Amino acid sequence: MTKLKVGDTRVRFYCPGCFSYHYVPYAGEDICWEYNRDADKPTLKPSLKIWCDDYNPVTEKKEPYCCHSVITDGKIWFAEDSTHHLSGRTIDLPDLKDDYVDYKCFVVEKTGNLKDEVDTYKCDTKGCTLTHHYHRTKIEWKRLDTGETFWADYGSDMPIGAMWEEEVWDDHGNGEVYKGNGNWNNDSGIHLFVIVPIKYSDGTFGGHRWDVDSRASNCDQQHDRMHRCWVKHGELPNITVDKAGLTCGAGAGSIMVPGWHGFLQNGILKEV
Repeated sequence: MTKLKVGDTRVRFYCPGCFSYHYVPYAGEDICWEYNRDADKPTLKPSLKIWCDDYNPVTEKKEPYCCHSVITDGKIWFAEDSTHHLSGRTIDLPDLKDDYVDYKCFVVEKTGNLKDEVDTYKCDTKGCTLTHHYHRTKIEWKRLDTGETFWADYGSDMPIGAMWEEEVWDDHGNGEVYKGNGNWNNDSGIHLFVIVPIKYSDGTFGGHRWDVDSRASNCDQQHDRMHRCWVKHGELPNITVDKAGLTCGAGAGSIMVPGWHGFLQNGILKEV
């Protein structure tokens, strides 16, 4: 297997520090990166630095993030200003998988049924012998295409491709709660949610809830309250999300989370 996915103008590699893909343009006007044309033992120079001042996509927290790397002869070195666990280390660049899975989206709705669950586990902190109990409420959902019902919360146990619209309420900072997201002045209050794949640090996959009507973490118009970072078209479930409309300069309409990067096109989640 190769370590890069090579396109006409850019290459893609899997970053083991961020648990996600990075892209490097190597052809075209005003491009500063050079690629040695060897996908098995690639060299890319100069370094690649990706950062965000107020959001870390690895931890999903509002904190500074930086991934600064150099790829030489199939190995990747992470500079010490990187904020993840591989800072200062050199390792082999992982082989890039060549099997891409598309996920067909489907509409779900709540049935109104709830149930409480208790998860019991032992503390893994050294010297601790306590048994902990985690209480959570699960929601019964129904697939509108098949009629199938399932129990899940809003997180990792939701099936990939699930799609629904829901009212969103937000505290605008004055002690009162308003319908809609506080990022926008023109929010109807009805947001589209889609479950996309996410890869955790232990190598397992789950579901990540994407609020299509929210503000992207890399939005370059943070003070504008009228545009949309993701522009949606069509009817559920055949939704397409792109940048065709009043938007910002963040990305190309894709969604990137640890371990997965893709587009929603005509109701299909397509990995890139």
